Amino acid sequence: MKFFRLSLFLLFISFVVFLNSTKAYALLNNKDVFVGFFHQKGTPALKNIDKSFTDVFKTYMDSKKPYFVLAYTLLKKPPYFNFNTKMNLAGIKRLGIKYHSNYIITGSIARFGSHYEIHAMLIEAADIYNSKTVKYSGAGKKSLEKSIYTLSQKVSSLILSRLKAEKIKKHVPVSKKIYSIRVKGNIRTGASFIASKIKIKKGGYYSIKKINESVKDLYKTGYFKNIMVNARAVPEGLAVTFIVSERPYIKYIKYSGNASVSVKKIKKVINLKVNSPYSSYGLDKALKILKFIYSAEGYYNAKIKVKKTTFQGNYIGIHFLINENSPVMVEKVEFEGNSSFPSAKLQSVMGIKTVNLLTWITGAGKFKKAKLNNQIIKLLGFYYNHGYINVRVRKPVFIFSKNKKYVTIIIKIVQGPQYRISNVDLEIKNVKKDSGEYISVKKLIITKVGDIFNRQYIEKEILNITKFYTNKGYAFANVEPSIKIRQKTNSVLIKLIVHKGKIAKFGKITITGNDVTYSYVILRALALYPGEEYNPKLIKISRQNLKNLMYFKHVAITTEKVPGESILDVKVHVKEQNTGKFTIGGGYSSATAFMAISSISESNLFGTGISASLNAQVGGPYQSYSFNILQPYLTYIFAKPLSFNLSLYDTFNGLYYEFAYRSVGGSITLGYPLYKNVLTEYFRYLLEEDTSVIIPGLLNILPQGRLITSEASLTTVYNTLNNPMVPTAGNLDSFRVSFAGPPIGGNDDFIKFVAQANHYIPLWWGTSFMQGAQAGYVTSTRSSVALPIYQRFFVGGIMNTYPLLGFMYDSVGPSQNGLLIGGTKMFTVQAKYSVPILKKMGFYGFLWWNAGNAWGQSEPVFPLDLVQAAGIGFNWYSPFGPITITYGKILGTPINGNNPTRIQFSLGQSFPGI
Repeated sequence: MKFFRLSLFLLFISFVVFLNSTKAYALLNNKDVFVGFFHQKGTPALKNIDKSFTDVFKTYMDSKKPYFVLAYTLLKKPPYFNFNTKMNLAGIKRLGIKYHSNYIITGSIARFGSHYEIHAMLIEAADIYNSKTVKYSGAGKKSLEKSIYTLSQKVSSLILSRLKAEKIKKHVPVSKKIYSIRVKGNIRTGASFIASKIKIKKGGYYSIKKINESVKDLYKTGYFKNIMVNARAVPEGLAVTFIVSERPYIKYIKYSGNASVSVKKIKKVINLKVNSPYSSYGLDKALKILKFIYSAEGYYNAKIKVKKTTFQGNYIGIHFLINENSPVMVEKVEFEGNSSFPSAKLQSVMGIKTVNLLTWITGAGKFKKAKLNNQIIKLLGFYYNHGYINVRVRKPVFIFSKNKKYVTIIIKIVQGPQYRISNVDLEIKNVKKDSGEYISVKKLIITKVGDIFNRQYIEKEILNITKFYTNKGYAFANVEPSIKIRQKTNSVLIKLIVHKGKIAKFGKITITGNDVTYSYVILRALALYPGEEYNPKLIKISRQNLKNLMYFKHVAITTEKVPGESILDVKVHVKEQNTGKFTIGGGYSSATAFMAISSISESNLFGTGISASLNAQVGGPYQSYSFNILQPYLTYIFAKPLSFNLSLYDTFNGLYYEFAYRSVGGSITLGYPLYKNVLTEYFRYLLEEDTSVIIPGLLNILPQGRLITSEASLTTVYNTLNNPMVPTAGNLDSFRVSFAGPPIGGNDDFIKFVAQANHYIPLWWGTSFMQGAQAGYVTSTRSSVALPIYQRFFVGGIMNTYPLLGFMYDSVGPSQNGLLIGGTKMFTVQAKYSVPILKKMGFYGFLWWNAGNAWGQSEPVFPLDLVQAAGIGFNWYSPFGPITITYGKILGTPINGNNPTRIQFSLGQSFPGI
């Protein structure tokens, strides 16, 4: 009897094992999908969430039936799993066996008000540890419906990808060699490009892993919406075919209704490009970015729709239909808890504008929520700088009007107590408190005992102390602030601990980006050398020197610490710009009328730093031909470079009524820096043949005919301009003395002195102010020889060595018998306020005033005898040369035939002082 019972028990056990193995086998070969229960949290509950998910899921999977046949299970009262707690994995497996399903879908949804967070988990019953989770969150019914669709599509894609892999595993004999690899379905994409992404090779063995990697790489290109792999057995092995379905290409992208946001601004951030593959994901992303742009501009009520049009050849057109609606305007900003400061002050600190009568002009008052976080940071900084260390700003509250056109912002502040300084201490490592160094650093601390705590002051003190030591070569100086807060007494103890470190030195210099310019040209412009003590001023000077060369669009000089040493390697990166110019065109001046201009120039010849130019100007009574070559580093004298400049010219000037002259000659100029690159001495020798013709009325006082001028001159130049073309800061001062006479040859005798000073001051918003003056004196070295007319000073006009805006060309100065004869003494003064209008394009406007005069040899210089004019003007520093237009009015009685007002302009040429 016992044996019989034992036999029955063993038979039962065997039956159970067989039954379970049968179920397990059935599970592994089944394709059913079980959709379980979505556990819900929060109130109110969402109805039919399980059915909604299953319906969408089933619809999508049914569309794939030509490839895979699936079954679906949805119970009226299915068991549920709490998604956020540890699941009974064995129970999930039993559930899959019970309902003959390979895959189980379960999840959870949490809802609070209109916001929700939904999860879905795909579990493979045969391998319960192999699961995937997808998650979405949002607000509103429509957004929830879209998330359900996206979730179901994502889960479906996961199942299909696994089933495809399973099908390949089942039907492809991996032991066979690959006989052929073909690509089908590609229209635009080249077969060779696709082949480069395929990991398997002809003659090799079939690999599931390599197939999956190939498919992934092809998907990553973004060119394909679907990829299938078919492996067919043939007598020679396996014939593998990659069947691709290309994405459509974007034919056009249009925007309509975007009155407030330019297409250029949209294109900068949008991810869609014409003639690139289209994807719904990319379009959704672009739509989100576009909505964000509008919300950032205050258009929270903007509605954006997308119209898609398909074309033959697998093209698609995208049209964004934008209804901006009215922007949300800030009607009022209310502060709560701000007992120490008025609301108006805090609103000003934050920079929030409210709607006002001028909004329709200025656009002020738009509600820009994206900027609010930065504005709150400004508010916190304001309180920190006024001693409120424990201040807190709660999350702002927004109250919208019924029509959603206006919003009131409520900002709640918890100020806390105000803290004052109870002690300020300074410690400099390895420096005694009675030393001069310590006393100098102590003076940099502006915080005093009893002051209200101000974080900004402490930051400034740390910066000043750090700068103090870096200027002395301590590149690694560090200031460590120690701030102790005493809550009971509402006080703060401050201690600044200074670690000087060692004096640093410059190390290796590396130059990059110089595709044209030789490295030695850049190196010689640097004010620093390897092994020299570190000084940040030398880096600043070097950067400015490289900018002044005008060879580069961009100059960057950075340092990098050598590990374990007090050495800073220097990295110089430049971006080359075009330095050669070839111009054939015309210019126009109110003095010369039309002028034909032709020039060829190169300021960095073959990358050597040599500049050369050939110019021709022909117009009206003026002709000029010139050649110029400059070698800025001819040789070195006492470790300083000597520059060399050769100039040849032939000029005919008939702009004067009283006379005309022709000058043919050349000059050699040597330049030597006296102090760094700011003070330079120039020596010039000029040899010139001058031929002049004078009207009969002046023959008795001025010589005419042929003269040879042999002139030597010394010029001292002080130049600290921040930009040689468009200066906004610095000085440009010069003093020149010239001598011509028998000792050095020629028959033209004179001595001339000319001084010039220009000072530029940077002001607010990129504007600048310039004030300048010129003074000159010339006399003949022999009393018996009259001074030639072309060596005299003629003032006036825009195209002149000594310009005076508002007056005709060379119309200011002494006259005789109603004819201008030029002065032997000259003085001008000018002031100009410049405003950048389109800075990137080089377009500037300016207000100007100038005054000046020229006097004869026997006339006294009288400061009140200056003629004056004032007006406005515009400068455009175009690629073809500067263009200047001015309008001026003479202040006082016009002289020498000048009109009270005058428009003057010049194209293709730049003139001093303008």
